[in-house]
Amino acid sequence: MEALSRLEMALQKQEQILCKALHTDLGKSKTESVMCEIGLAQFAAKSYQSPSPYGNVLIMSPWNYPVLLTLEPLVDAIAAGNTAVVKPSAYAPASANALKDLLEECFPPEYVTVVLGGREENQVLLQEKFDKIFFTGSAASWIKRHGWIFRSAISRIQQKS
Repeated sequence: MEALSRLEMALQKQEQILCKALHTDLGKSKTESVMCEIGLAQFAAKSYQSPSPYGNVLIMSPWNYPVLLTLEPLVDAIAAGNTAVVKPSAYAPASANALKDLLEECFPPEYVTVVLGGREENQVLLQEKFDKIFFTGSAASWIKRHGWIFRSAISRIQQKS
């Protein structure tokens, strides 16, 4: 859990960088960025830890809430004892780069790896054998784009839409 504490401190330290990236990609104001993405990723709540790892998880995050919908599943995955490969959306490149820098500062690459890129990288990742895949978005649209690769991975996907 030391790594998650480092993430919390790094989020506070890099808040301005993340806000700038969200403004560049999506035109979000600082207020919206802090209230709807960065702040929610640090939401203080009581919880308990009950590790039940799957193994290695793939987190494919969307373009519209790139910080929140990357960090929320990542924190859950790490707290449960998993390792993770994070694939931010290519449609929010400044945010993807800021997240890559943030996560590389907090986690050793054997625990969290960030892969940048677009559809080609998505297809390569979906051919790998992840124990779970966390995907935010429409499965139907992904099946249209990625066909058999997505169908072969469907049993490992936790979809949020």
